[in-house]
Amino acid sequence: WSSDVCSSDLVAPTPISQRAPNVLDAQEYKAALEKRNLETPDRSISDVAVDSGITFLKGAIGLPEAFVGLADIPTRGALGKLLENAGYKPKEASAILDTFLSEAQQAANRKVKEAQGLLPTVQTALQNPSTILTSIGESVPQMIGGAGVARGILKAAPSVGAVVAGGLGEGILGAGSAAEDIRAQNANKLLTTEQSLAALGSGVGTAAFGIAGGRLAQSLGLDDVQT
Repeated sequence: WSSDVCSSDLVAPTPISQRAPNVLDAQEYKAALEKRNLETPDRSISDVAVDSGITFLKGAIGLPEAFVGLADIPTRGALGKLLENAGYKPKEASAILDTFLSEAQQAANRKVKEAQGLLPTVQTALQNPSTILTSIGESVPQMIGGAGVARGILKAAPSVGAVVAGGLGEGILGAGSAAEDIRAQNANKLLTTEQSLAALGSGVGTAAFGIAGGRLAQSLGLDDVQT
């Protein structure tokens, strides 16, 4: 009796000739994934142009998202939820744009995303430098927006100085981005008071790093993009 139970529990893999087309068993699927991750598709000049354009568009989507996030902080996410219900869904738009990236860029992004741990992620990013460049490219519109905020601060309070204004501009938009990111992940699509404060804290940290970076650039005789 026990031998019958054991034999019934052992199911032989379905012969390839009897499978439906394009059906893989677990082992074959795992092998296919590993093969895909090892592949590095070629990238043409047109691919670079398309990837650059999509990177710019994703960055352009992120800039107004940061301003919506700033309004989310005092309204506890009410404006962001209202806009999302009206069809404003920047996260979905960005995800859709990702599907239009070249195969080479999608493969590079996937490798970095699937890396486990800080050091492996950094190493994988260095092995796929296009991911670093696209991250920088996506941040350019927000950096420009931060520079605009910095100029407004300087106009209103010239005594703060360009470095501090630049850091504050960066921190303000950083707080907005953090708030909108948090709100979008909540089931009720709103923010709690604690989450609003966390977004503000994130902005303060970003501003501090921005000011430190600006002072370092100033000491080296370099121009700071935020100012």
